[in-house]
Amino acid sequence: MSEDERSKWDATYAQGAEAGNTRIVGPPSAALAWAGCPATGADRALDLGCGLLRNARPLADLGWRVLGVDVSRVGLARARPFPKGFQALHADLDHWTPPPRSFDLIIAIHYLNRPLLPVLAEALRPGGALLMEIRLDPDAGPDKPPRGFRLAPLEVARLLPQLVLTDLEENDERGLYRFVRVE
Repeated sequence: MSEDERSKWDATYAQGAEAGNTRIVGPPSAALAWAGCPATGADRALDLGCGLLRNARPLADLGWRVLGVDVSRVGLARARPFPKGFQALHADLDHWTPPPRSFDLIIAIHYLNRPLLPVLAEALRPGGALLMEIRLDPDAGPDKPPRGFRLAPLEVARLLPQLVLTDLEENDERGLYRFVRVE
């Protein structure tokens, strides 16, 4: 991630609720309820681009041990106090990779990094789930790649052949996906 992009995220988090961005401030993503995320004890979760913990906090409250990774020091500072079971990591996901077979749940809510997807698949423990909520570009197709940090419909399934797509919901604006690692 470039220094300009890092600065943009720091400025966004510095504004907080005043920015009016419900993807960083507000209730947890509906994807968490959609997928069902009960903890069974020593479950470990990874929240990519955790920001102000709008998704990591409810997971920790359910008993998950959550590692939240974000590029913004400002966002992580504003997210304090951290809930029990939460650990913050300031890192650029273009350069940091999760350890293999370490997580029972990985969430990527409004975060897309195509080169990281195979690494995320490897970071799941057998039976672990990857939950994604990503903006879609419904106009994308074979001759027209998706814009920016958006996916073409069903593109993510093609990018993660090593996982089993168990749940899917796509509309004109967003896609919800739940993948499971079977082996």
